[in-house]
This record gives sequence, C-alpha cells and structure tokens, in this order.
Amino acid sequence: MSLVIFTKTHSVPMYIKSPLLLIAALFVFLSACTEQQSISTSEVKTYEPVEGAIYTKNIVDFDWQAVANANFYTLLVSNAETNEIIIDTSMYSRSYKLYLNPGTYLWQVQAVNSISATASEMRTLIVNPDWVDSMAWDETIEVVSPADSVSVYANSNITIDWRSVGNVNYYNIKVVAPSFENPITEVYSESTYSSATSVEFGLDTALLALPSALQWQVWATKSINVNGIWREVYSPAIQRTLFAVEE
Repeated sequence: MSLVIFTKTHSVPMYIKSPLLLIAALFVFLSACTEQQSISTSEVKTYEPVEGAIYTKNIVDFDWQAVANANFYTLLVSNAETNEIIIDTSMYSRSYKLYLNPGTYLWQVQAVNSISATASEMRTLIVNPDWVDSMAWDETIEVVSPADSVSVYANSNITIDWRSVGNVNYYNIKVVAPSFENPITEVYSESTYSSATSVEFGLDTALLALPSALQWQVWATKSINVNGIWREVYSPAIQRTLFAVEE
C-alpha cells in the first residue's frame, strides 16, 4: 500500500513507498505547517491615542505593543463622518506619525503573519485645534521679547523670552520663513523644560535669502485629566514676525 502526499511545491501527487522517505517527508510537511504560529487569538494592545483622545495639534502619534510571531503591522485610519480611508499602510515598526485635518477619526492596528492576523479594537480620536477645556489654562503665555515686526541682523543670535506659566510640561518654540501659512524653511524648532523662560538661536544666511520675513511662535503643553483620561493639551500660540536684514 502506498501513501499519497500532496506538497506545496508539487501539482501532482508524490508516491512514497520507502518508510524512511515517508518519515522524512512527514517531518518536512509538519515543519512547514508549524514554522509560523497562529496569532488569531492574540491581543493587539494600543498605547496612543487613547479612546476619545482630543488633539489640538494636527500631528498624531500612533503607538502599540508588539505581538509575538507577527511579521508586520497594518495601520488603518478613516474619517468617521465620511468613511474616507485616510491611510491603510503596513510597516515593521510599532509607531507612526500622521498629519490629520480637524475632524473625528476611527483607527485600528492589525498584526499579521503568513497564516493569520489579529486586530485591535476600533478606537476614536478627535483633531480639534480650537478645543479648549476649562481646566486647560489659568493664564496665557506672555512674551517679553522680541517685539513684533522688529528687524534683526542675519548671522546674529536671537533670544526669545517669555514669562513662566504654572503647571506646564514643556514649552515649544518654532521659527519659519516666510510665514506659517507658507512655511518654506524651518529656521528653528525646540521644546524646552518647564522651568525654561527663554531660548537663543542663530540666523543662518545659508537658509535665508536677505532681506527675509520670518514668523515665530511660542506655546506650552501640559497633561490634564478629563473624565478619567489623561490628555495632552496645548496653550494658544503667541505668534509674531521678524525681518532678517543685512548689516
């Protein structure tokens, strides 16, 4: 009596009469079946964004936990109101940054290998730059210097000073040319500790065509607890203009 074995690499049956060849063939067959374990019952745990998170900036960070035996991950983000697919992409990493316009979004992460897949729960996030929580800020940032629309010399150092705001995580400073509506060049970008009240940066003429207009802004970030969920919120940005000129 002969055993008939169907293999992945043969389109016709292979007849094996030798017991040793039979054992070897079964070993290869079973190894092929078990080289990748099913992950269909595994859980995909997500870190960020939390369910119902509200982002007052357009850049959203997605992070999730590794799944054992997963080959790659797929991130799916869609507009909750229009069902438009914003992104559906696969990657080896477990984090992704995405620019989102204001709106409500649904998102999910799927872990995949060669024989199975598993997905996280579908979660909701909101991008709303105008959102203000009553607990967010007791006071706004007051900039000390420089004054608005002043002229500065290229290849000089510029200092931005502001007054401290209580209970912040850090301050953010960004300088672009010629404006935030049309940011052709990022001149400077920095996040400081909560104790900082100034930054200094140099104007590099290699980046600027003189004379050149620049816009800069300062804003603060802190975490607040809303309905039992910690959310990162941002203060209104104080925005001003500089003009870089030759000496």
